[in-house]
Amino acid sequence: MAEFGLINWIVLIVYFFGMLYIGVIYGKGNKTTEDYFLGSRQIPWWAIGLSVMATQCSAVSFIGIPGWGYASGLDRITYTFQFPIVVAILMVTFIPFFYNTKVVSVYEYLEKRFGAKSRLLLAAIFLLSRGFQTAVVLFAPALALAIITGTDPNTAILMMGVFTLIYTYVGGMNAVIWTDVIQMFIIWLGIALSILVPIFTVDGGFSHIIENGISNNLFNGLDYSLGISNSYTFWGGILGSGFLYLTYLGTDQSQVQRVLSAKSIRETKLSLSLAGFIVPIQTFLFLFAGICLFSAYNGKSFENSDYVMLTFITQTLPVGIAGLVTAGVFAAGMSSVASALNSLATVTVNDFYKKIYPEASDTKCLKVSKYMTLF
Repeated sequence: MAEFGLINWIVLIVYFFGMLYIGVIYGKGNKTTEDYFLGSRQIPWWAIGLSVMATQCSAVSFIGIPGWGYASGLDRITYTFQFPIVVAILMVTFIPFFYNTKVVSVYEYLEKRFGAKSRLLLAAIFLLSRGFQTAVVLFAPALALAIITGTDPNTAILMMGVFTLIYTYVGGMNAVIWTDVIQMFIIWLGIALSILVPIFTVDGGFSHIIENGISNNLFNGLDYSLGISNSYTFWGGILGSGFLYLTYLGTDQSQVQRVLSAKSIRETKLSLSLAGFIVPIQTFLFLFAGICLFSAYNGKSFENSDYVMLTFITQTLPVGIAGLVTAGVFAAGMSSVASALNSLATVTVNDFYKKIYPEASDTKCLKVSKYMTLF
């Protein structure tokens, strides 16, 4: 804690309590389950779009993608370059369908189409898979935060988990989306600094960074070869990441649920368009940040590429700013956890509790929803 510094800790704590404040403010408007799960379908499209991006950008991405850029340049741009294509498909297929059917859980459709057993099976699989994934989303950044702050990883898990749980429990989908918006800007600040600081501190500045990147083959374009020796070819990106994002954004409850909170079909499409436009640019900037840090550290060899961003935060950034960027690491992890908690509660209540107790009032279901968030 002493190494991280008192000012950085103050910045971090202020950030945490700011998230709680947002949860309390938006929690006051939750009178029904539709308010709690879908924000009364009144959330602005641009906020939904930023929330989608924040959930895509986990703490692993915030730390790991610049490390990729440092080690191998732009070759992993295949990770998200197909995002606009996926979004275009979703805008004319999955999302309008789910929105028009007015479902809260995407698994409701399965019962109408294939019967109750298919709905319960897929809902149960979602609960298990998203629960396990959320554990990873908490554990991975906790290791990074332990290095930055000097705390024990278990303490970092508790810090992220408890604060995220409270504002999600109180505020529901409104809190999830509006905290995501703030967290997205903090993440962008961290990436901007990792680009701008090297540009203004490295001898030769921007031109040297470009020249150094070219000479070290960090600006290689997309690989269009058909072989399987390279995992990150153009075709691997189209087929691999393309279908991954199609299923994730189009059929995963944690993603579809936030899009269903828009005011209209038009606004769902606008939110997806915003994400589709910015996510590839964001990935490029993450990778370019790694290329900038490659020049800042003169191509120094790291035991693990993840240490590149961690070293930058702990050794380069000034006091206060380091605390804010560390909040960005927390933010990336908390965003993914918050959306998972809310969607897990949604599926539990809509696909299981309401099936068992069909006569339960909406007020009772709202209480159970909050209990399930805690669970």
